[in-house]
Amino acid sequence: AKKSIKSRKTNVIGFYCNLGIWENCYERKWFPYTMPISDILGLDKAIDNILDEGIQEVLDRHEKIASATRIALKEYGLELFLENGYSNTVTAIKIPENIGSLKLSNYMLENYNTLVATSLAEYKEIILRIGHMGENARIEKIINILNTIDMSLKELRFDSKENLVELFNKHYKNYFMKKITILAITLFSSIGGFAQFNQGRMLVGGSAEFRTISDKNKSGG
Repeated sequence: AKKSIKSRKTNVIGFYCNLGIWENCYERKWFPYTMPISDILGLDKAIDNILDEGIQEVLDRHEKIASATRIALKEYGLELFLENGYSNTVTAIKIPENIGSLKLSNYMLENYNTLVATSLAEYKEIILRIGHMGENARIEKIINILNTIDMSLKELRFDSKENLVELFNKHYKNYFMKKITILAITLFSSIGGFAQFNQGRMLVGGSAEFRTISDKNKSGG
């Protein structure tokens, strides 16, 4: 690669696209551009946070928040932009035409000092995107956002008798019950299969041993 860079017959167009400037940069103690110190420190801290919490715990937290958010929004009366293939980091919802996502976004910013982004191009007036990724995937953060959306929509004459935060809390709690139920069904299914497999050799799953004794008595044995 170095040979190819050095043997070029034409100069590389652009400073940042020229990998040749990296040659001997460490020995010369010269970095080709301004170091993104804040980004590097932020990445380092984010990795520490993930390792402290546990990778699977982080994934589970995002799934719980996202699932409860989607179900709550649908029961509230809003339509999700996607029919399936949801991301656990953001939820896109359609805002009714009589309100519009830009109007709602601006209203929340002006009245509640809260910015929730819309989309781009032909969807900028249709979609509102609720982010729940990283530190935003926390109960207190998502509840604050949902409460702001709830109040703003109703103040803009959106017709819903539901409370968005209450719906979220209900389905967030139900998430744990569903997981426990699935785990229990899986566990009992495994035990049942094991018992059936061992039927005739163990008392679990059937009294094969007693039937054998009874058969022996019938035969005089």
